[in-house]
Amino acid sequence: MEPLDPAGQRALAQAAAAVHPLGALLDVGTTRALWRLEVAEVRVTTAAGVHLLEDEAVAAAEPDPFYADEGEAVAHLESAHRDALVAWVLRRLTPAEAVRTREVAVVGLDRYGLDVLVTVGSGTRVLRAPFARPAAGPHELRPALCSALGCPCGGLDG
Repeated sequence: MEPLDPAGQRALAQAAAAVHPLGALLDVGTTRALWRLEVAEVRVTTAAGVHLLEDEAVAAAEPDPFYADEGEAVAHLESAHRDALVAWVLRRLTPAEAVRTREVAVVGLDRYGLDVLVTVGSGTRVLRAPFARPAAGPHELRPALCSALGCPCGGLDG
């Protein structure tokens, strides 16, 4: 990792802001700095183990279709569909765990599913609600979520 010169930092901050404007980019050069990071390798951990990705696969990767709208989708799910979410969590826990459940919160959403943080007693863990197939975009989110959480409507009602 090496620091960028001030002119390079400003140019990079402007380029980044053009794609994804963030207020923190305004502070680059004053209270914030940008650094160049050379990535040696990328590893992905799954239930099947740790996998090393080839450079070409990393370079060809596209952003998740829910990246820009994840916060909005999670907030909607938390506020409007909390009953289905909590019911899904409780079906995955033992009866003893279910009665000790203190918190259920969505902590992530991507094209493959939903991550839910569950606090049972004094411990926490993340449960994954996988989609039956990857969702290509927001237009496929409702049926994917309803299928994953077991909603009786299947995502077809208004």
